[in-house]
Amino acid sequence: MPAVARLTSQLARRAPWIVIGLVALATWLISIEPQLVIGENRGFLPAFLAAIVLCDALTGVVLVALYATGGSPRLLALSWAYAYSSTVVTVHALVFPGVFTDGDLLGAVASSAPWLWTAWHVGFPALLTIGLVPWPDGFARLMSGHRRTTAVTSHLLVLGGALAVAAAATLFSHHLPTIMVDGSYATLTHVYGPAILALQVGAVIAALQRARVGSGLETWALVAVVASACDASLVILAEGRWTLGWYGARALTLLAAVVVLVSLLTEAIRAQQRIRTDTERLRAHNAELREAQGLRDHMIAVVTHDMRTPIGGLTGYLELMDDGDLGDLPRAAEKAVHRSQVLARRLSLLTEDLLMVATGAGANLSIDPREVDLLAEARAAAAGFPDRDIRVTEPPALVTGERPVRVRADPLRLQQVLENLLINAFKYGEPPVVITVRAEGDDGVIEVADHGPGVPEEFVPRLFDRYSRATGVTANGSGLGLSVVADIVAAHHGSVGYVLERKAFAIRLPLAQPLLGAPASPATEASVPSVPAGATVEPRTVSVPVAAPTATPAATPAATPAATPTVVPGVEAALVED
Repeated sequence: MPAVARLTSQLARRAPWIVIGLVALATWLISIEPQLVIGENRGFLPAFLAAIVLCDALTGVVLVALYATGGSPRLLALSWAYAYSSTVVTVHALVFPGVFTDGDLLGAVASSAPWLWTAWHVGFPALLTIGLVPWPDGFARLMSGHRRTTAVTSHLLVLGGALAVAAAATLFSHHLPTIMVDGSYATLTHVYGPAILALQVGAVIAALQRARVGSGLETWALVAVVASACDASLVILAEGRWTLGWYGARALTLLAAVVVLVSLLTEAIRAQQRIRTDTERLRAHNAELREAQGLRDHMIAVVTHDMRTPIGGLTGYLELMDDGDLGDLPRAAEKAVHRSQVLARRLSLLTEDLLMVATGAGANLSIDPREVDLLAEARAAAAGFPDRDIRVTEPPALVTGERPVRVRADPLRLQQVLENLLINAFKYGEPPVVITVRAEGDDGVIEVADHGPGVPEEFVPRLFDRYSRATGVTANGSGLGLSVVADIVAAHHGSVGYVLERKAFAIRLPLAQPLLGAPASPATEASVPSVPAGATVEPRTVSVPVAAPTATPAATPAATPAATPTVVPGVEAALVED
């Protein structure tokens, strides 16, 4: 099958050049005796001209439709040629003797039909060539913008030009030289023929330059240009109607009219076949992905469920050591036990997060809400990372002794949220990490930011989706952490988002008791340092104990309006302006 596919592809690429070779061969054979009289066929011309008009008009409509729906601007340029041709050929059919009338319809004379043929075989290849030759950058940009307006305007100009040419050959034909005498257009052959042939040859040469690097459609448009040139050559050599050269030229005219249309229809059929093949392939891949996802979730659920027993045992032994049931411990050992309890709680929450993701239990998350102090929770989260540069800031109102920002939340889950955001900052951002607490209206707001470049704007809508990762992120992670954050905050009837203006994650939770005089939520937040680049949280979700270590606020006069950093034991403190 691959060999057959390659052979079919090669034939498809070579088909236009094979047709060009056959056209050249047929033209050479007919040119041996182009003036051989075949005889008049009264039914030939009406059928022939009707077929030309229909094919040209249909080709032009299809090309415009493809351009208007986002296709190459060159499709519009090619459509001009077929719109012009169908208009001129329609008038040509009306004035050609014996097709619709034997009289002087539209004021036509004997030379009107040859002049219209000349205009047809000059304008058609010239407009095709415009669609094939290289374009200046400015013209390409013009053709690519405001597609519908461009299509309508350009076609009105082309149709206006075609009608002007038709009027000159009919209504104002008395101003034109006579080129048809007693059924012979020898004058056209000898006087104007060289110029027409030179233009045709120039069009072929110009079209060849583009066809070498163009798409299949552009190569088939080259076939139309070559057929038109051979058509004009045979007509000029024949010097009269109803001859071998004249009939051969009609066949080449029909080829020039249908070749692009057939190419478009063939490409549409191939596109449909490719879509069907790709659809089947995607269905198979989706089925495989669903199976793999089911196996992964099952494995995660089994592993996390089985991890509960050893983690519970570990936590129990640590509590025994902490309570002194296993004997008194040196002070250094007590600190190590406390740190081990923190890590055990993080590991316990990690298993819970993984189990929640695997079982899809985020919508039914169990929480134990109670009234908590957001500032104390921020300090507790910072204390869980003594080796990191974390700075907790608070608004001046809290420093001067007013009521703290208290919300109803599950302390353990709130710590889980803050720890996830902190790990996200460590992983993708730059120190220092800043946690800010404030009240706005009926909401308590806590933000986590760092000095990294921030989240790309185009990725923000998918920031809290499961398994989402920004393009270009190299740090390890599966993109689960932020989705867990969103589930936990939603279970508290709050909201979490990313503020592009200051590159910060902002969590809003309803206040336990709305603060009197708290500022209303602004449309855009105040400036805070930036958040991690890539903003994809690692799959490890951790937490720290609810109980916060004793905080020692920096000595700041009560009247000082600036934000004051809180010094947390084991955490580097520094003045951070709001």
